[in-house]
Amino acid sequence: MPSIHLTSNSTKVSAAFARLARRYPQTLDQTVYQTAEDAQGMFEKTVTTWVHKPTFVVTQAGTGRYNVATDSLIYQYVDKGTPPHDIEARNVPNLLFSGPYHPKSKPNVISSYQGGRGKVWIRKRKVRHPGIEARNFSQIIRDRAQAPAANKLRASLRAVNLEEGIG
Repeated sequence: MPSIHLTSNSTKVSAAFARLARRYPQTLDQTVYQTAEDAQGMFEKTVTTWVHKPTFVVTQAGTGRYNVATDSLIYQYVDKGTPPHDIEARNVPNLLFSGPYHPKSKPNVISSYQGGRGKVWIRKRKVRHPGIEARNFSQIIRDRAQAPAANKLRASLRAVNLEEGIG
């Protein structure tokens, strides 16, 4: 009577999945780091025309977690906005400034433009500053950077799967 001998490749498959499981945290970390670098590039795009450019730093907050931050208070004021407030001359008789002012950025736009101070000089004892309209750079950049993140991770895992011979 003829007989056949059947074997399973489950040990090879389970070994490949074990290697994949060991490489998953590293793959995830690399993909999230690349996403953070992309976000850093978008932040830098918002200050291309600034004279005093803040620096944006990518720091690790844990495995697969990165922060992009700056310590610039001026950038924070532009990003989050400021309320209207009064400004009064203290050590001089009058405030001296030029106008009309043209900002270098626009709300909800990830870009930077040529701004300007204007050519008309104004002298006042007290002025009502209109505040800074929030540009919302942080929220927009977070949303734009995270949108393709899942597909980037899938592509990275697919590449690791192909290296391991899994499917």
